[in-house]
Parts: sequence; structure tokens; C-alpha cells
Amino acid sequence: MWATLALTAALSMTPGQPGGALKLTNARATYGYLGPTRPDDNVLAGDFYFVHFDIDGLTTDETGNGKYNFSLTITDAKGKLVHELGPLEKPFANSLGGTRTPAYANVIIGTDSPPGDYTMKLTVSDPATKKSESLERKYRVLPRGFGLVNLHIMDVRVDPRAQASGAPVRVVGDTIVYNCAVVGFERDKNKMNQPNIALELTVLDDKNQSTLKTPFTDQVVKDVPEGWSAVPISLPLALNRPGKFTIKLVATDRITKKTAEATLPVQVVDVK
Repeated sequence: MWATLALTAALSMTPGQPGGALKLTNARATYGYLGPTRPDDNVLAGDFYFVHFDIDGLTTDETGNGKYNFSLTITDAKGKLVHELGPLEKPFANSLGGTRTPAYANVIIGTDSPPGDYTMKLTVSDPATKKSESLERKYRVLPRGFGLVNLHIMDVRVDPRAQASGAPVRVVGDTIVYNCAVVGFERDKNKMNQPNIALELTVLDDKNQSTLKTPFTDQVVKDVPEGWSAVPISLPLALNRPGKFTIKLVATDRITKKTAEATLPVQVVDVK
């Protein structure tokens, strides 16, 4: 099943003048909203696929406010349409001036989604000038297997009405939560049909050395309902000093002996 979680323009305000070229630039796939760039476009069933991009040249009024129309289609390797949304009218504001308006789209890859190659096509049009521009992003749904999906970090305190930022740049004193989900696990029929998953979290510094002598460990061995095909994981981290770090999580299915590993970068800066 395909389900679109969000098609939303990030609020950012930029007065643009009609008549200029409409461009979609800086497209990149990320881990979560405003998160770090993915190293590739391979995803597992159950993952979230985010694409951020910039819109340049939209028409705005003197206060930097404007609107545009936004649509999305997803086609499989044979060109068959498997999902479609829009066009939707999106208001935006460019409070800092300029002509650049950040935007993003994301799609949930259903746990029953067939593996294969897909193409996401995003189309933006300016209702004031009738100009339109599109970009395409190809991604691959891998065969089902044990793995970690929906990687992102977020603040401990999040306004439930707002999209939680997964930005990889934070300040000293922040406490963040590393979030993901484990998919493709087996269940132990001799132990209440529960998973048996070991977790090990390590934070590495810019020299690829562990910041602590002993990694944090946890496990998932109970309280996972029968119908769940993904187990959410949330692990807090207190950011007590500046530097560039890598959060590394290793999950092991003790039943099948399969292991999955995922990393996310985070930069911590001092406020001076």
C-alpha cells in the first residue's frame, strides 16, 4: 500500500518578481524532515522517503507572501502510475527576502510494497505567471529483509502541531532523540511469539572513535503486538560538548542471526 504522509512547503519567505525563470534546484533525499542527506536512494519496505528541494522564482507580494500549486506522481519501472496526489495549493512566505523557497515531499513506503525501481515526479506551478517546472527522483525499494528504517533525530520537546525537525546541526545543551524502526524480524514461537532483537548504540567522534568506553545496549523481547511488522525505537542523547559526531545503531535479530546497521551524522556547535 502506498500512502503519502505529507506534501508541504517549508515556511520561508522570499519576494520574487513575476517574469523570472521558475527553477527547482538542490534536490536531495534526506533522513526525515530537514535531516542529513541519504548516501543513496535505496529504501526498505516500511521506510519514509523524503525529498527536499528549492523553488526559485515564485511570484510574491511586497510582504514576501505567495502561493504555488504542487503535485506528485509515482510510477513503477514499467511506467505504471501507482500513486498520485494534487495539485494542491501551497501558501509560503519568504521572510528573509530573496527568491529561494525551500520545499519538500515525502512518501511512506508501505510494508507490503513490491520491490523494484520507482520514479517520483514533483511538479510546481506559479499561478501568477502560469509557469511550471518538474523534477524527477528515482529510488529503489529493496526486497523485504531485516533492517532499520525511518531514521531521524528530533528534539525531546516537540510541538505536536508542527513538523519535527531532523536537522543534523544542534547546539550544546540540546537533548535529542534518535528514532528509527526495525523491520523484517522474526518471532520466537516458543516465547509468546515475540521478537528477540538486540540493540547497540555508539556515538563516534570525528576520528571515528567511540565517545564512551561502553556502548548503550537495549533489547526488544516483549510487548510487540501480533500485527506489528515494524518496531519503533527511540533512544535519547544529551549533547554536552561541540564537535562532529556519528550516531551508529546496530540491531541484531537473535532468532535469524541477521544484523542491520545505520548511521546518522550530527554536528554540535557552541552558542557564543
